Amino acid sequence: MHRFPDFNLLQNEILPRYLDGKDWLLPLLLHAKTHTVCMDFGCTTCGAGPFKQSLRLMWKVSNELRSIQNVRPNDNGLNLTQAKKLSFRQFSLSEIEILITGLIRMDTGLYLEKQTDLFGHQPGPTSTDFSLLFPESYYCNPLMLLLTMIFHQTSDVSLKLYGDPHKFMDLKLQNAPVHTFFLMMYQHWQNKNSQKYV
Repeated sequence: MHRFPDFNLLQNEILPRYLDGKDWLLPLLLHAKTHTVCMDFGCTTCGAGPFKQSLRLMWKVSNELRSIQNVRPNDNGLNLTQAKKLSFRQFSLSEIEILITGLIRMDTGLYLEKQTDLFGHQPGPTSTDFSLLFPESYYCNPLMLLLTMIFHQTSDVSLKLYGDPHKFMDLKLQNAPVHTFFLMMYQHWQNKNSQKYV
């Protein structure tokens, strides 16, 4: 579907979390999945334009709020008219950095009930945490689509810096819970590339 995320959710849940430096990206991706907001950045109909415009509006409003003291997020309503005025083009590298920071802060613990063992110990994050939240195939999987888009936007820089198009993302995400999900995708990309030359 080529529609915008829910602006009430952006206003009351996502924006405050973003302003507080908390995990704002995972709840937004889960919302995009459950409300079938298009996140296919190569979509020939919308290019995930509504999603990009919504994020740009949230970032713009957050910058304005940070410059004004004693203003709460719900004092400045996010709305469709504002969003439609913003660019739907691909993200810039500075916007990609914001998204990477969002990926680093993602915490599945809010959404996955932690199991305890016989002695009451809680296991740490596992490689399946994000797979449980995003088990869908590629075009229905917002996290895969986002990681792939960031890879495409950073691969040239990574190639110049490290001689490897994936190394930039690997280093950025290496201490984050989402890193294991990224590595699963990276292995898949490697397998596909190796099959091309067989």
